[in-house]
Amino acid sequence: MSQAYTQKFKHVTRIVDAFHQKTHQENDENRDPTIRFFYILLGIHVVFWTVLSTITQPNLPDETLEILTLGQSPAWGYFDQPPLSIWVMSIVSAVFAPAAWPAYLIAQLCIATCLWAAWKLGREFLHPWTAICGALVLEGCFFFTIGSSALTSAHLAGALWALSIVAAYKAFQLENRRDWVVLGVLLGLGILCHYSTVLLFWAMCAFSLMNYKARRCWDTSWPFLAILTAGLIVAPHLFWSWSNDFQTFSTSLHSWDSLSAHVVFALRFIIRQLLAVVPIALLLLPMIQAVQFSDESNYEKENQDFAKQYLLVVTLLPAASMLVLAGLVGVDLGATGLTLWTFAGLSILLWCDLRESKTSWRRVLLSCGAAVGAFAALLVTINTMMPKMITSTPPSSVHFPGRDLAQQVRKIWTDQNFERPLKIIGGTAKLAQNASWYNGTFHRPLAFSELDPKRSSGLSHRDLVKTGGILLWNDETSDQYTLDALSTKLGVDLSEQIHYGTQPLMLQWQTSADQAPITVHWAVVSPRVESEDPVAFEANSASPTARIAVR
Repeated sequence: MSQAYTQKFKHVTRIVDAFHQKTHQENDENRDPTIRFFYILLGIHVVFWTVLSTITQPNLPDETLEILTLGQSPAWGYFDQPPLSIWVMSIVSAVFAPAAWPAYLIAQLCIATCLWAAWKLGREFLHPWTAICGALVLEGCFFFTIGSSALTSAHLAGALWALSIVAAYKAFQLENRRDWVVLGVLLGLGILCHYSTVLLFWAMCAFSLMNYKARRCWDTSWPFLAILTAGLIVAPHLFWSWSNDFQTFSTSLHSWDSLSAHVVFALRFIIRQLLAVVPIALLLLPMIQAVQFSDESNYEKENQDFAKQYLLVVTLLPAASMLVLAGLVGVDLGATGLTLWTFAGLSILLWCDLRESKTSWRRVLLSCGAAVGAFAALLVTINTMMPKMITSTPPSSVHFPGRDLAQQVRKIWTDQNFERPLKIIGGTAKLAQNASWYNGTFHRPLAFSELDPKRSSGLSHRDLVKTGGILLWNDETSDQYTLDALSTKLGVDLSEQIHYGTQPLMLQWQTSADQAPITVHWAVVSPRVESEDPVAFEANSASPTARIAVR
């Protein structure tokens, strides 16, 4: 009996000691002025870039509109990417459409998450002010500033990637089952955002075999628990991909015409990443005395040496793997700079002898502020002055008159006096997505991009013929929207159902530059009468011409 009470007393004592240790740590953090300073700078970053993007980009970029309009029905995968980013943006669409600022805000929150992760991990083994500098030098990387003005799935993947690196560091250090479960959840969600997360998983596995301290984790079942957790999260999407002929994977592959195409694509990747990393290193120069490649290990530096090796592997190995995939296999992983370089500043600091002083910290922070100002001026120049300076080419998608197009599309449908509301806007992807998004929040018509069911989840040719809709196209694609071409594509004769507009829509760009208006051709597909039975859709095995003849 006394032994049982002794064990209980020891257990209670450990709990009390842990509570006191946590309390002292919280008190120390409350007295640390760098914490409040960092969060203030983080808030300024989010507000500044959100407002600047909203002011200078009146129309959402094409890549953002694509993920905003893809999630028209729940699915475990979409045309060219996994589902998680689409699900998140579907919630945004349901609540905030057609406002643009929520998309810009989400992009900056993802960037803030990356900055926070770098700062949080840096505080484990660097001076608090040095950790702030190691995180804020990301302001010198265009991926985290001017490149973050267009929300893509890489933003959400980058945030989850950064959090996964922090979680793995804790899992290797603390050997806690909960940390491994968190790591599995983050990796699984990251893969559901962007397939490049698989390369991070591969880098973590490689490090766990290379480093002696990390290798001890395989003596337990916890890494397998993390893998199982991630696998359970990703499994439904893998089943969906298998059922849909792995279309999300095939759309990432390029068909190379020659060896030179491989080389050009790889060189473009290298140059893009160098332009992202070199400014980070330049901003840290005031703190760097010399590069230190020696790996002398002692008790006091054991934690820092472990972090040095860990960050080097999880930063460079995924980048090298992406280069190999881009050059040899032709895999295009998109804008992955957000995922690759979040911890580049910390890794550089760990491999250098540092000059840590108030003067060096101040110079680094002022340089980061100057970099923000330079990138902000560049964004303003590109979005406001460039269309006036270069009138030979049309402005970018952020100046497209999406709201004007949506308004005119609504008027066209209203003038037809149909009893049904407009449910489908089809045609060229750019036009259909803009007209759909800027038509409002509730009962917004769905975008039928290129009239391709694979690109428009939840829509089919039957839906367009049954409910009717409006088709939009430009001069370059006019041959795809003739009566014969549409009847062949939809598999039904549209001669009695389609009405072409006599005058195209003329839209003015959202810029004061002297630019030629945009010409948009349109046609109205009348809703099919309920009593009519499109027999053509039942002859799926017949040729398009035969199906038209059946009707």
